[in-house]
Amino acid sequence: MAEKYHVTGKPLDLTTDPSFPKAIGLVEMTGAMGLTLADRRLYNALLANAYETIHLEQEHTIRLSDLRQLSASEGATPHKHNARIKDSLKRLKGQVVEFNALGSDNSDWTHITSLLGDMRFSKAADVLFYEFPKALRPLLADPSLYARIRLGIVYRFQSKYALILYEILQRHASRKRKAWTWEVDVDVLRRLLGLDTQMPNFGDVLRRAIEPAVSDISAHAPFNVTATLQRAGKATKGRGGKVTVVAFHVVRKPAAGAAATEENVPVEMGAAAVPIGAVPVAGGGVPGSGGL
Repeated sequence: MAEKYHVTGKPLDLTTDPSFPKAIGLVEMTGAMGLTLADRRLYNALLANAYETIHLEQEHTIRLSDLRQLSASEGATPHKHNARIKDSLKRLKGQVVEFNALGSDNSDWTHITSLLGDMRFSKAADVLFYEFPKALRPLLADPSLYARIRLGIVYRFQSKYALILYEILQRHASRKRKAWTWEVDVDVLRRLLGLDTQMPNFGDVLRRAIEPAVSDISAHAPFNVTATLQRAGKATKGRGGKVTVVAFHVVRKPAAGAAATEENVPVEMGAAAVPIGAVPVAGGGVPGSGGL
């Protein structure tokens, strides 16, 4: 493998600030609405643990006790049993996702796949054997585009929405720029967050997903994030037009500049954006709650 595609640190020891290159197809996957924050954390740990040989047709191994310890990384007492890990593994294997849903790698192919292949584990031997689906393996190894994901940050987030957005924004952390912007249509953002059918009112998406995620990312990631709303149509009853685009504006924290990746070019922001919370809505509503 090329040098830039290696894992850094020790994946199962967060004190070493481990990181790994996660394929953009996984970062920009849809259909994963059934996965919890714990599931997504676990999957990142499994990817990082297997990455150096992920392209090979083989089983990968990991200690169950190490996974339990990771789950307790934020001060909780490690679980003595494997029930929660087992539940997460079942969801990861059973969840069918669309890989590379946004087509960022310019591939003509869309892959619909499970995230994990067959697995077996022994409580007595304290070991989990797992593998990735055959069609998925070549897509995970040496990806043409990737986001370098830091596991220590992953295990600090308090919501899956923060984790999803962190990975996407990290994908644009390119050319050591101090600031960049990612714009996304609301319908696409819903798919990425797994909110295709949940929270039909955009005000709920804003309050319960986007705003907490932005705060969580700014607290723990090597960059600060703000979000603005772009609207279409005329204002009605004191409210702005329907929200059509969310723009996430990212500014790198000074100490994090050296950790930037260099493989992607950020998307520049368009005009006419409305800062979240800047426009009061009659009746005490949240900006954007009148649309969608």
